[in-house]
Amino acid sequence: MIYSIPLFISSDSYESANIINKSSIGSSFDVRMTPRLVIPESDNIKIYCSKLSYWYTFLNISASRQNNLIGISNLYDTNQWTFTLPDGLYSLAEIETYLNQKLVENGLQDGLCTLRGNNSTQKVMFTIQNGYEFVCKAGFCYEILGCILDQNIRNTGVLATGSTIPITTGTFTQSAPNVAQFSSFANALLKCSLVTQSNMNGSSGDVILTSSPNVSPGSQMIEEPSNLVKIPAGNLSGTSIDSFSIRLTDQSGRLLDTNSENFYFTLVIEYEI
Repeated sequence: MIYSIPLFISSDSYESANIINKSSIGSSFDVRMTPRLVIPESDNIKIYCSKLSYWYTFLNISASRQNNLIGISNLYDTNQWTFTLPDGLYSLAEIETYLNQKLVENGLQDGLCTLRGNNSTQKVMFTIQNGYEFVCKAGFCYEILGCILDQNIRNTGVLATGSTIPITTGTFTQSAPNVAQFSSFANALLKCSLVTQSNMNGSSGDVILTSSPNVSPGSQMIEEPSNLVKIPAGNLSGTSIDSFSIRLTDQSGRLLDTNSENFYFTLVIEYEI
C-alpha cells in the first residue's frame, strides 16, 4: 500500500514558528519538524513538490547581487562619483532617471549621460558629454548593461573596448558589446536538502521543482505541475527527520532576492509498505 505525507510549507517565519535561520533576502531557511517526521523503512520512497506559489518580484539590482554601483568620472580632473542604486526591479529608463538625479544633486548637469535601448540588437547605447566617462562597476555593467571590462584596467572598472573611451568634443556614443540582461532570471529552482537524486537541472542534486514564470513582473506565479516528477528518495528510508533546508534559487544556483515576499509550497513524501 502507498502512503503519502503532505507538508504545507510557508517561508513566512511570522506565520510559522517552524521556519528558522531564514536568510535576509528570504529565499533560504530551515524547516523544523515538531514532532519529528518518522519515515518507515521502504524500498519505494518518492518525494515531490505538488504546488509552488511565489511573487514574481525578484530584484534585478541589489547589494546582495553586487550589481548596484554606477559611476561617472571627469577625465580632466580625475574626479569620480559613484552612486549606489537602492535594491529594486529596474528598467533602463529608471536607471537613467536615478543616475541623472544623482548627477544634479552633486552639482553636475542633467543629461550628462544617457542610456538608450536598441530594440533590434537588445543592446544599450551609452551617450556621454565631452570630458566625462561612464565608469563601469563590474557586476552592474556586465550583468545588467551588457558591457565588458578591459582586463588591463579591471581594478579601475573603466568601461572599455580595449582602451579608455576616447572622448574629445561634443558627445560620445557607444553600444555595449553584449546583449543587456535586465533580468538574468529565467527559472526558479526550489531546492530541498531531503532530495539527493534529482536530475531536474541537468545533474544529480537537490532540485525538487523548476518553475518558469509565465506571468508579468509583480504578479503571483502558481506552479502546479500536471505531470508530477516524483524523485527517488531511498535515503529517507527508516529515518527520523527533525529538520531540513529549503532554498529558492535562479537557474545559476544564486539565491533569489524575494523582495520581502513570501513563497509557499506543498512537499509530499510518498512511501510503499
